[in-house]
Amino acid sequence: MNPSVPPPESYPHHMTSANGIRFHYVRKGDGPALFLLHGFPESWYSWRNQLDGLCGGFTVIAPDLRGYGLTDKPRGGYDIPNLAKDVRELARVLGHERIFLAGHDWGGALAWAVAGLYPEFVRKLAVLNCPHPLVMRKFLIRPRQMRKSWYMFFFQLPGLPERLIERDIRGWTARTFKGYAHRREVFTPEVLGHLANELSRPGTIRGGVNWYRAAFRSIANPPRIGPVRAPSLMLWGTRDPALGKEMADPHLYKGLADDYRVEWNENSGHWLQQEEPAWVNDRLQAWFGSGN
Repeated sequence: MNPSVPPPESYPHHMTSANGIRFHYVRKGDGPALFLLHGFPESWYSWRNQLDGLCGGFTVIAPDLRGYGLTDKPRGGYDIPNLAKDVRELARVLGHERIFLAGHDWGGALAWAVAGLYPEFVRKLAVLNCPHPLVMRKFLIRPRQMRKSWYMFFFQLPGLPERLIERDIRGWTARTFKGYAHRREVFTPEVLGHLANELSRPGTIRGGVNWYRAAFRSIANPPRIGPVRAPSLMLWGTRDPALGKEMADPHLYKGLADDYRVEWNENSGHWLQQEEPAWVNDRLQAWFGSGN
């Protein structure tokens, strides 16, 4: 086995209750709390390299979000305000009143929302390959981005996406992660096997797709997310075939984030923290500093 890819069972796993459901999370290290929020179709495991790389200065906490992995998968509660409450209440249960926060993909959208809805809660924010929800809403109606985001519309069909994915979950996992990557070689058979095992847990595909369904239901009446007061860093893999890098342009964030900056990685597709883990760890360590 490749020693650079520790098996999931080698990490410290925990369960707790918050906001009315049971959460599974992995925790490593000691120090100020740094929460890592995953995207679709992922789990805590997509942050494995950050759990190892950042635990020297932080208590690094990577949960399975609502609907994923070993966390509960209720039929409802996938609207952004409630998902943000999930994060806030989980942190409180674990004894953290203020946190550092990073998110990727849907976890990035959620991280923007948490920071906007609970400005006193987030000390510093980092987002990987995910625009602010209001920026995404603006771009999603443009033909170019609409073509890239075709799957979001497909996921609105009741039941069909889940059935098609679950017919060949291992093949779909490989196609999805390699298809949206630039450095495909990082998705070895071993890594893809672990990712597929996480997605194979009963109800996980439905839970993940429910995030998209709830998002579309809120288009006509989007949640009111206040300006992000915490200093905000965007890390963006420019070879992302799903999301155009123009959505990270700083001029779009005036009025949305008080202190916003962006750094580009020219050697990564969508799965930035998995494709370029050392680069991401260096940037996050420098951004969050010693935790002070």
